[in-house]
Amino acid sequence: MIFKANELRKEMVFNTHLTAVNRAFDALSIDSSHNTHAGRASNTTRMSDNLAARQVQLNAKELAMKYQSLFQDYSKIKAQHTILKKAVKKERSENVVLQGNVKDKEKELRKLHGQLDILTFHNERLSKRIEAVQELDTKGSHFSLLGGAIKKELEKSNQALDAAKADLTKKIEENEELHAELSEINHIYTDNLNGLYKQISELEKQIEELQVERSLLQSESSQSTSLVKEKEELSSKIQALEDQLVSQIEGVPESERDELLEKQMLLQDEINMLRAILFVKVGPLEDKNEKVDMPLATQVQKSLDDIKQMTAQYISTLDELVTNLKIAKDSWSDEMKNLVSELEAYQQQISLLKEDHGECSNTIASLTQKTEDLENLVATLQQDHASSQQQLESASSSATDQIQQLQLNINTLEQTNASLQKANDELAAMRDTLVKDNASYRLDTTASLDRLASELAEKRQAFESLETKWTDLTKKHAALEEHVTDLEHQLQPRNGAPVEEEDNEDDDEAFVYPVPSNEEPSTNEEKDVILSTPDIEVLIAEREAKLKQFYEAQVDQLTEKLQMVDSKVARYASLSQSLQEKLVKEQEEKNALQEQIQAITFENGRLQETITTTEKKYQEQMDALTEYTMTIQMQAQPK
Repeated sequence: MIFKANELRKEMVFNTHLTAVNRAFDALSIDSSHNTHAGRASNTTRMSDNLAARQVQLNAKELAMKYQSLFQDYSKIKAQHTILKKAVKKERSENVVLQGNVKDKEKELRKLHGQLDILTFHNERLSKRIEAVQELDTKGSHFSLLGGAIKKELEKSNQALDAAKADLTKKIEENEELHAELSEINHIYTDNLNGLYKQISELEKQIEELQVERSLLQSESSQSTSLVKEKEELSSKIQALEDQLVSQIEGVPESERDELLEKQMLLQDEINMLRAILFVKVGPLEDKNEKVDMPLATQVQKSLDDIKQMTAQYISTLDELVTNLKIAKDSWSDEMKNLVSELEAYQQQISLLKEDHGECSNTIASLTQKTEDLENLVATLQQDHASSQQQLESASSSATDQIQQLQLNINTLEQTNASLQKANDELAAMRDTLVKDNASYRLDTTASLDRLASELAEKRQAFESLETKWTDLTKKHAALEEHVTDLEHQLQPRNGAPVEEEDNEDDDEAFVYPVPSNEEPSTNEEKDVILSTPDIEVLIAEREAKLKQFYEAQVDQLTEKLQMVDSKVARYASLSQSLQEKLVKEQEEKNALQEQIQAITFENGRLQETITTTEKKYQEQMDALTEYTMTIQMQAQPK
């Protein structure tokens, strides 16, 4: 709009100057017609003036034709410029929409990655629990029939292991909370970054707008300086014309001189009117340049300082977020190290308990050997006491039956452990398949992102080509404007008819003058550019359709994969529940077996006590018999 207003001002000034010059020449021609009584010298001067006026009129007509052709070219270039500007705006809007879609897809991918990490973490927890249960089963199967101290030590170790498990579960829950906090911090960090990027883009747009305003103000100041120069040139020309008129008036009689003075007054009034119009529309041009630059410069400097402060604040906030993340990471790594050290300590305790268990088994083996020796000795003594032996044999047979039952129960427990191991292997296979599916899903997502990046690069190249075309057209436009200004400078000192043009023009459509056939070849390239715009729109529509189909297919694939993952998770949950039920049943069976083992050990202790009492009795009887035989022998010896 500012450019059109400047054009209208130039055209009005040009028309007023032409009218003033024509009026001056008309006045001179009238004065020359009144001076017919002068000599032949005056007639020759009049003829030469008329010829000069006709030549000036012819030159003015030629310049008007050239001006019309140039104005027609300018209108065509302006129409092309508007079309290309609309195409560039469409491309920019499409790029913005695509960037928004890419950001949404990245957010969805982050959510899916977080869900997969949570699932893998729960799987690891369950696998660790299953391994702990298996270790407890293996430790319970090696439980010996004898030794109450070993039983107490095992109970203490079980209590310690339970406490360690409780601590581990607490720490695992704390780690889960820390992981959730880290994920929230990461989301907040990404949101802050996106907000900062948006603010930076808005500030860049503001800077561009300020630069555009600055360029417009500079152009206005340059136009004002050009108007001042034109005003000075016109004033100099007017003074020259006045001098010529004064020199011609001196050779004119007084009656005609009065008429010329009246006409001069009229011309002076018209010049004053033109100056008043220029003062109203443009203002005082001499002091305008100094008043335009300083407030503009101060505003631009203030805006740049504000932008620098905002960027410094954003950088400081980013540094604070990075330091907080580092502190959280260090604390998490320290806690993990502490957990590892505690696990190593528990493993050392378990190894020590195993060594103690081996020593106890050795002592039990030595005790069994001693009991066998004692049983051999008792066998020699039990010949006299068959009844007691029969009772002992019946008790031992019942004990062996119970031991066989215990062995059968142990075999069943081993079978259940084998089945649990198979189930654990199946769960590991399921976990591996989930990991593979996750890897394939990540590969697919990365491939889709690469495709989107390539498509964005292609669109950027097309956008850059359009920008290059736009810059070329702007250069042509500037060259034509310079040519038009040169023609206007050429038209100012000569005589010619004023060019009539329409004052009211639309903003989007420019009036096109008819062009002769000689100038048509120069505009073929511009027509090709105009014809290429619908092809670009068709290509853009096709690309949008392809992108929509591609995104819909990807969304369908993602939904199918999510459904598969949900089904697998449901199966895994059902398997984990069934395994937990089996573990509960096996724990109950173990408790029952432990109670039976305790009863058997109590009976064995009672039998050992009875055996020791009988041995003492037999020893006392043997001692009494030996004493009796010794007394009999002493009595039987001769005196």
